[in-house]
Amino acid sequence: MKNSLSFLLALFFICSMGAQSPKNVEDNQFSLNFLLPGVVYEAGVSANATLAAELTVGFAYRESTFFEDGFGIYPIGRFQYRHYYNFERRLNKG
Repeated sequence: MKNSLSFLLALFFICSMGAQSPKNVEDNQFSLNFLLPGVVYEAGVSANATLAAELTVGFAYRESTFFEDGFGIYPIGRFQYRHYYNFERRLNKG
């Protein structure tokens, strides 16, 4: 687990260093979510692609046959690779 986590972090930082080409996406973007409390960090890795990491806290009802049923607060983590397309058409529309 420790090796895979360090590999993912190293890959993330190497990809974020990228080439000198102009990008259509932001280099770094940090945002806060208020509806579902959490944070999102997105780093541009190429001209049209980003890597996003999200940490969120969710409220849900859990039904179980082994444990007590009820509401709870659950952490949510997610990593995504996002590829954006149709930039020229979007820029033409304004």
